[in-house]
Amino acid sequence: MRTIFPALLGLAAAALSFTSCQDADRLPMPATTSVALVRATVDADADTFNLARAKASVNQLPLLLNPTRPLFRFTLDLAQRDARVTKVLVYKTYRRGSNSSLYTYGPRVLAREVTTFPTTLTFDSQEALTDLTRIGDSTLIPIKASDNNRQNNVFVGEAIIFTYEYEAEINGQLQRVILTPTTKIAVTAPSAQTVEVISGAQLNPPYSVVALFR
Repeated sequence: MRTIFPALLGLAAAALSFTSCQDADRLPMPATTSVALVRATVDADADTFNLARAKASVNQLPLLLNPTRPLFRFTLDLAQRDARVTKVLVYKTYRRGSNSSLYTYGPRVLAREVTTFPTTLTFDSQEALTDLTRIGDSTLIPIKASDNNRQNNVFVGEAIIFTYEYEAEINGQLQRVILTPTTKIAVTAPSAQTVEVISGAQLNPPYSVVALFR
């Protein structure tokens, strides 16, 4: 399977340009391929995570006015109904910091695989946080909403970022379309490994879905 990066994304398609290494004077017009854009629509009734409910322990939760974990929902669909998208891989990442000048991103984790469209994905706060970490001194630190350890805790304005890439049939070939590039970072604990962290300019909608803690 080939991997490709969109060069331009419109409301209905992503245009990708491919050029070969040639003499600049002889360089032809680049070939373009239209790739269906997968779009995500956030449910207006569940567009943030309530921080108090998200952080409540199992014992505290029944004491709250709404004793359920907060939910976040969004629907994945195709901008073109005839698009040949076979699979969408949805990843989640924890975003630390309450404003853009302080944002840091933890490693991304595969959250769901979607093969039918439209599909509505629902996450409660605990499921969304499961397996998420941040990187501190080359160590993966788990994010635990109800943990008393301040370095693990969740604060107002922080968020879970859902990104996605997908497999599509393009010119008769199955290819991977990557909307949000990643950077590989080596960590030493809890074990020596390499993790992928989202990077680049495409960290906001429509390239991602942002679930804020309020």
